[in-house]
Amino acid sequence: MQNELFKILEFGDGTKWFVIGVTNYNNETYKYLIKVNNEETDFIDEFLLVKYYIKDGKEYIVKVKDSKISETVMLKIMPEIKPLLSHKKEILEKLQA
Repeated sequence: MQNELFKILEFGDGTKWFVIGVTNYNNETYKYLIKVNNEETDFIDEFLLVKYYIKDGKEYIVKVKDSKISETVMLKIMPEIKPLLSHKKEILEKLQA
């Protein structure tokens, strides 16, 4: 899963999101994202948990709305992302790399 981290995803509405955490739960992949400005030089303090999957060769991302799944996934992913959230400079360096 390491190769899925620190990449920018652009949604159909033009918003850009940076992957700061990835985990599996019930055989499904979840990604924790932080919003990126249009220039891809800084973060906007907006976060999103999404389910990621591939179907018929196409990639899909769906916002997690189920609070029980969200809570369980966040408990799994927090140890991975907490150090990054505490050190914005380090994730900015990964964004600008």
